[in-house]
Amino acid sequence: MRVAVDHDLLVVEQVLLRQAHVGNATATGPASGRTFGPNSVSVGADRVRGVHPSDALFPDESEEPTESTDAARRDALLSSLNPAQREAVLHAAPVLRIIAGAGSGKTRVLTRRIARRALDGDIDARRVLAVTFTRRAAAELRSRLGQLGLREGVNAGTFHAVAFTQLRRRWEERGITPPELLDRKVGFVAGLMRDRSSTLPLDVVSEIEWAKARMITAAAYPAAAAAADRTPPIDFERVADVYRRYEEEKLARRLVDFDDLLRLATRDIEADPEYAAARRWRFRHFFVDEFQDVNPLQFRLLRGGRGPTPTCAWWATRTRRSTRGTVPIRATSTTSIGTSPGRRPWS
Repeated sequence: MRVAVDHDLLVVEQVLLRQAHVGNATATGPASGRTFGPNSVSVGADRVRGVHPSDALFPDESEEPTESTDAARRDALLSSLNPAQREAVLHAAPVLRIIAGAGSGKTRVLTRRIARRALDGDIDARRVLAVTFTRRAAAELRSRLGQLGLREGVNAGTFHAVAFTQLRRRWEERGITPPELLDRKVGFVAGLMRDRSSTLPLDVVSEIEWAKARMITAAAYPAAAAAADRTPPIDFERVADVYRRYEEEKLARRLVDFDDLLRLATRDIEADPEYAAARRWRFRHFFVDEFQDVNPLQFRLLRGGRGPTPTCAWWATRTRRSTRGTVPIRATSTTSIGTSPGRRPWS
């Protein structure tokens, strides 16, 4: 048995790793969303470090599936889970969030949920897209799913890798020469500012990223930043001026940054209904890890992939931080994810 991973996603992860820029402070502010429904179950904490030994359930790749082996696999996927964790894995809700404290076994529940639902025939593993925020987390998801013995390909990657993969294919289909990925954003901004300070350009980059994650233009930045009580080291108008020139210079040089990948991928889905339908056919089941870190632009991309009348399903995990130790997992069902300005998807 094997997990077939989208080769383009792996290539993109390698490209992004090579071109990762210095001092790119990713904005992770609130995303648009609405209140999730009630019906919660509590799951006890089960601290996990790396791939748990019991995740290696099906080591024999030569074994042919039978009714008895499938039954054994179903049972094995639930092994070493406590009753409440088992309930989270088996929850039938089409839209589900899993709330967990750090080290509580959230990723373990998520991967076993994917594997169990694929084994039961509730989802097509080839139509699964699992999204997270770091290359390390994406690699761990792929590794754990492999340990769980999925035969079909689950695509897992970061938001930027997923968007970049989508754009690369789109550009190739349309015969468009891809732009270059900007790999030194801080240095690029420092050149525009002609400032020798090592911290000021970094602070300005953080403001630009904050704005782009919320789809705020340079012209709209001063008012939006003031309303959000932002405190950049220079006045709002100066930040807006650097932001404007940053965007103009990128366009002139045919460069894109990481936020542009998300914006362009979202634009293509929203502007081309036929293309959007193809994307929604390709990926019908979304699993989002660390959903509390989704920003508005990332959420808009997810929502575009899901469509206005969704036939796909969402499962999301959220880490809840507490000053009183580990917070247990809760699985909470809901029927829809809508929009409500200024509120996070889980609030």
